[in-house]
Amino acid sequence: MAACDNKKWSMDLVTDDAQPKKAHLVFDNVKVNLGLISGDVYYEEQRVSALTGTCTPIAEKASLMTFQFRLDQADIFLGGTGVERKDAKIYFYGGFRAFGTERSAALDPGDTGTGTGMQT
Repeated sequence: MAACDNKKWSMDLVTDDAQPKKAHLVFDNVKVNLGLISGDVYYEEQRVSALTGTCTPIAEKASLMTFQFRLDQADIFLGGTGVERKDAKIYFYGGFRAFGTERSAALDPGDTGTGTGMQT
């Protein structure tokens, strides 16, 4: 099992505001071809966006990863590391930035924070 496998991800984005907001997302139908990620993003069980990104192995059990998608009116860039832990599950640790001009129900443009998740 590796971070760059064609697997579904369960991902939580949490803003670093004084009053943090959390968005739980699912990246489904994930395909990785020659290091390029494609798939679908689900929020509250609704498909909200196409998913694109990159996955580059950097060690036997670690990969650099990026994900790009839209959530409401915000463009989201999420980057970090996919790591295989001792339990043989793949976890993602990273950060995100929301871009755009419109306020969003889940995340607002300019929001930054952490992104953590796990392959399911």
